[in-house]
Amino acid sequence: MLLKKLVNHSSLFVIMAGAGGFFLTNIILKIALSPIEFGQFSLVITYLSLMYIFGLFGFEQVFIRLSRVIEINKITTQQYQIRTAIQASLLSSVLGTVVFNALYPEIKINFLLLFLATFSMTNLMLIFTIFRLNSDFFLAQLIVNFWKVALFLAAGIFFASKFQFPFIETVLVTVIIGFVASWYLLRRRIGFVYNQEFSKKEIKVYFLQFFLSILIFSFLSFGDRFVFSELFGIEEFGNYYYLSNFFLAPFSIFQNYIGFKQIVQFKESCDRKIFDRLIFKIFSFGFVFALVLIIITAIVDQMGFLNFAFHNHLISIALLLLIGITRLYYAAIAAMFEALASPKTLKMVNLNFLLFLTTVSAISFFLIKTVNQLIFAVLIVWVFRCFIFRVILFRQIRANH
Repeated sequence: MLLKKLVNHSSLFVIMAGAGGFFLTNIILKIALSPIEFGQFSLVITYLSLMYIFGLFGFEQVFIRLSRVIEINKITTQQYQIRTAIQASLLSSVLGTVVFNALYPEIKINFLLLFLATFSMTNLMLIFTIFRLNSDFFLAQLIVNFWKVALFLAAGIFFASKFQFPFIETVLVTVIIGFVASWYLLRRRIGFVYNQEFSKKEIKVYFLQFFLSILIFSFLSFGDRFVFSELFGIEEFGNYYYLSNFFLAPFSIFQNYIGFKQIVQFKESCDRKIFDRLIFKIFSFGFVFALVLIIITAIVDQMGFLNFAFHNHLISIALLLLIGITRLYYAAIAAMFEALASPKTLKMVNLNFLLFLTTVSAISFFLIKTVNQLIFAVLIVWVFRCFIFRVILFRQIRANH
């Protein structure tokens, strides 16, 4: 019984290994690098994370909705989807590389190396989605977390040895190696049967709405970081990035796991009572977990284990913990949304949220003067995102019944 449970949740252990490795990498590099160097590393990681989420322009969501498994390791989908997703990743990789070099010329990176790493990162999302649909949860998580564990090992070597190799380039090469290995595994394991169940027009309708959704989600996840670097400078951004990873990364472990597992279950069947029980468990766990993080942080700060004065950022920490709890809820409602939302529902959510986001951004532009004000604005946006998802999706579900 215990062995079966361990096997069923093996993907969670991979997520924890990846998040834990990445968490420790940031702690090590905060010590080993100068404030400017750590700020530059933080920007590169933020850029790669953004390209992982946004690089396919939402085609991975279309793939989940319009593809299905017909037998073990065999997926039926539309050839147009796969071809267009790869074309989208090429386009986004070129644009991303050009824009990053233009915005941050002080970070000296080889253009070709950055392009290849960007292309690799965007396609890791596609490969992850394919294995996820195939219910290969362990392999899916191994594919997207390999580079984080490898990065931790590299950071340990960087910190312990006298040989100071270029760490940002090491990050990019690690991502490329992870992609090549994942692509080889995909070709060996998964077969595709192409169909014509959905026309190009139908696919484009879904794509447009998911594109807007993923654009908004990308802004929610990373917009504050880029805004922060512009408002407060790259060195202060490094501190904000460090705090965000310290308090949000632990929540991200469970956020990713909830969304990762639930979307497939919601696609098969969805019951309101089951969803409400899931939300109760999420909030209960979230508040207890936040309390545990507060206790751990207090001990670490009191003992001086890390070269960071957490006691100087108490309000920021409280706001980040509330964002972490909110994002746990979002993981569940977003999984249900991705599995069940019609194009009309997608459109309504996107339009309502874009109106709200535009209003908040306009107000924030004139009012935000401090770090805590920026974090509070992010929290408000996340709360409204969850609210609008729930209201409009459940309206659709009631109408269908």
